Amino acid sequence: MREYKETHHSLLFKSNSDLTLYSAGHEACSPGQNYGPRVRPYNLIHFVLRGKGELHIGEHVFHAASGDAFLIPAGQVAYYEASRDEPWTYAWVCFLGIQAENYLRHIMTSTEEIYIIRGLSAEKYETAILELLTFQDDTTSSYFAVNSILLRIMSYLFSDIAFQEQEWGRRNGADKIRFYLDMNYFKNLKLK
Repeated sequence: MREYKETHHSLLFKSNSDLTLYSAGHEACSPGQNYGPRVRPYNLIHFVLRGKGELHIGEHVFHAASGDAFLIPAGQVAYYEASRDEPWTYAWVCFLGIQAENYLRHIMTSTEEIYIIRGLSAEKYETAILELLTFQDDTTSSYFAVNSILLRIMSYLFSDIAFQEQEWGRRNGADKIRFYLDMNYFKNLKLK
């Protein structure tokens, strides 16, 4: 197993960021290798690169294989296990932040199976995560670099699920007024 864990900032800092990487990794599992049941304070996406296995969330069981990804939201009890005859190799990203739950919810509600994404091109996700794993130092420069890779992975996901933009970010009149006030509070504003 190879793993990168961002330790330059505290969990509180990460929770108050828009979206930030907690950790990422790559692992070729042995037959029947499992993890959990466990609740995490961060969101998790596993990209199945080869092989197969299953995810248990609540009373539901989901089967995932090469080209699939499985999603585990923060605060959910989850257990996952590699197949005994064809164990999976996967890469993962863990992330949190103010918008993390919102982004994950948009992904989950844009797929047929809420915790599974099917038919992904696993190679590009593996390549991005392996690039992320090359960072071993704990510097501000590395923090920005690994988060840029996380954003690239999220960009891939939103593109691959053909996310419908119509409802995203639609602002009503009150939102527009608040944004204007936030951006111009220092000016002598007048109501017209």
